[in-house]
Amino acid sequence: MIRLLIFRVKFPCTGKVTGEALLTINISFAEVAGSQIWGPLSLTLRRNCVADKHKRTNTGRNSSEQGGSPLPPPKICNKRCNRRHVMRRFCLSDFVIKARMESEIMKNGLPRLRVRILRMYKQGRVKINNRHQLLDKRGLEITCSCSNLKVNKVYLILGKEDKRRRLLYLDNFSTAVDWSKNGKQYIRANRKNNSCPQRRTP
Repeated sequence: MIRLLIFRVKFPCTGKVTGEALLTINISFAEVAGSQIWGPLSLTLRRNCVADKHKRTNTGRNSSEQGGSPLPPPKICNKRCNRRHVMRRFCLSDFVIKARMESEIMKNGLPRLRVRILRMYKQGRVKINNRHQLLDKRGLEITCSCSNLKVNKVYLILGKEDKRRRLLYLDNFSTAVDWSKNGKQYIRANRKNNSCPQRRTP
């Protein structure tokens, strides 16, 4: 028996920033035993927002127009970075890399991370540059502490790819683990127990 669930998503503009707003929803399904995984299914909603002149600050320009400062981290962090969760994300992610964070920039009103690739452990259909790579930032809960990625710090990054637009991105389902803390340990664990269940796409 198939159960149909209907949900409504409110996706309003704030009137403070001009640019393209994205809302991405990723859904994965798994059996209770975890032996089979379906998905992930990705739903992306887009809308163009225009800043209201009356809502702008006295500076007259927002952070994206100035080339911007990173978005503040969320007040409540729901990120899980235990070994079991990261190993599962390794299987569900499209790419896994070891990279050094170089900068965060704003392009067309959207944040992007510029990283230097140190090593690739997993790659999907979208090509990853050998040295420098741009990653779209589509979430705020990416690191284990939900803080912004720190410049010059090395991370184990598990992310997704947008095959239609040929780009890589990080959302709240992605993970960036501090390499010096647990990143190296998780890679070793994955090499010893490299047993990802077969993925099926409906």
